[in-house]
Amino acid sequence: MSGQRRTVRLSRGVFLASRRLTKEQRKAVSEVIDGLEQATLPVPSSVRIMLPPVAEGWALRVPYNNLWVVYTFGAQEVFVRAVSRQPPIPAD
Repeated sequence: MSGQRRTVRLSRGVFLASRRLTKEQRKAVSEVIDGLEQATLPVPSSVRIMLPPVAEGWALRVPYNNLWVVYTFGAQEVFVRAVSRQPPIPAD
């Protein structure tokens, strides 16, 4: 699905988490989120995780930061659920 644009939605938690980040961290997170719009998903460096209660999601590390962007996706949309300082626990 490379080259096709998806709509990117952000959860309220993403906005709240961004307030606790430095300007440089916000910029790095924004670049990762912007990249999800056209990327072939899941991004190969993403980790498959389970989200409660029973959903599959993906966590992508923000380069040069101990931050993770947690997302789910469909054919037309990417939903960024969280930005976390906790490394994900892989589902596999």
